[in-house]
Amino acid sequence: FARALFSGYAATVGLPPPVDPGAGWMLAATVAACLLTASLAAWVPAFLLARQHPAQLLAARNWSSGSTAGGPLARAAARAAGALHLPLAIALGLTHILRRRGVTLLAGLGLGTSFALVMAFLLVQHTRRAEVEGAVKRMGLDATVHFETAVDTKTLDALAVRVDGQVEPLLSQRAMLGVGPKTVVRRVLMIAPGQWVEQQRLVKGRAFHAEEGNGILIDRWLARHFALDLGDRVTVFPYPDSPEGTELRVLGILQGVTQGFAVLPLAAGQVLYGMEGLAQGAHVASTLPAEALERRLWAAPAAQAVFVLERATGEVRAAFDATENLLRWVLAMALAIAALFLGVLAGVDASDRAHDFAILRALGWRGRSIVGVCMTEVLARGVLALALAVPLAPLLATLLLGRLAAAQFPDMTLATPAWVFLLVCGGVLAVIPLGGIPALRGATRVTPARALRQLVTE
Repeated sequence: FARALFSGYAATVGLPPPVDPGAGWMLAATVAACLLTASLAAWVPAFLLARQHPAQLLAARNWSSGSTAGGPLARAAARAAGALHLPLAIALGLTHILRRRGVTLLAGLGLGTSFALVMAFLLVQHTRRAEVEGAVKRMGLDATVHFETAVDTKTLDALAVRVDGQVEPLLSQRAMLGVGPKTVVRRVLMIAPGQWVEQQRLVKGRAFHAEEGNGILIDRWLARHFALDLGDRVTVFPYPDSPEGTELRVLGILQGVTQGFAVLPLAAGQVLYGMEGLAQGAHVASTLPAEALERRLWAAPAAQAVFVLERATGEVRAAFDATENLLRWVLAMALAIAALFLGVLAGVDASDRAHDFAILRALGWRGRSIVGVCMTEVLARGVLALALAVPLAPLLATLLLGRLAAAQFPDMTLATPAWVFLLVCGGVLAVIPLGGIPALRGATRVTPARALRQLVTE
């Protein structure tokens, strides 16, 4: 994904291609975390059971069914249901989950955290997409062309006529930037003040003017790396092994997704590299369609590489589309796991409360009323999980965005589109009821005879 995302940007502005860092350690850490979580899930209940005396376990009657009064919360819920004139099946379901409030809270916390993580990843993805697509749109005009050899002004004028537009000459070189003893080697773009410079977004400062030959624009990575601010001095060495360089003053700090990128006035770059009156490439603005513009640029003399902005934007958009499709699959799997989890929990509840359901059948309750009890419990736990997930998702997304800002996307503002919350909440409310199917099968098959048998046995 990273390679597809930055390939167009790197090729246009002359940055080196992205390097795959490898993900072996990430996979190992994920496996270790999963094993640790599974071990804790097995060890904690075993530890709690081991601390119980056998007599206590034998004397505990219906300890998991919560058939006792359940405390003030359950009684308050029963009174509220009566005051609101809720159907008895809904009131009974709400009262039961409050009786088992420990299990309900843990289930809501676990499911809510998983839903919040999916929402957070979707929010971060949407924010990154808006930031990167904006940066790609600003990386050039309609197209960028690089030449095999440096060309003069006459060649650029002929190119402008060929594409029926305007061209802005540029130089792109690998240079060494230094502040005191600290140095770093990065690509430097040298371009004349014009449309490209004007459309760049700056965190602070301003762009250089035509008469300024000692100014430089740096990105946020360089500003953080060298601890630079407006007015500070940076020395640019034309080559990594150059003994002397040119000292320039920081005029502005660029907002973008680059990691070490600087922009110099074209005149200063031509003097620095001894290429007065020459250019290695050009940004092109034209009213021609993208395909026609690309054909005419390739037909230009000495054209070595052509990059059309529309195509680069399409590649970035396709990369983000692929990632968002992957996140939708993650959401689908999270919903499936949630339905299974609630199904197991509801099935255990129905098994433990089979005696209670049998009594209800003996009192004349129909199967659909018992279905209402089970579905109320499942939906209430799902709604509780969503109530935790919706406020938690922006917090997690902000933390993830902070990690990205520290790495390569500084100062991004989190976007919270409504479609993310609607997608997750709608999916949960649509899938969660499937978790009540195991409970329905067990609860609706009990008979009054079962209650009578248990009473006789007791």
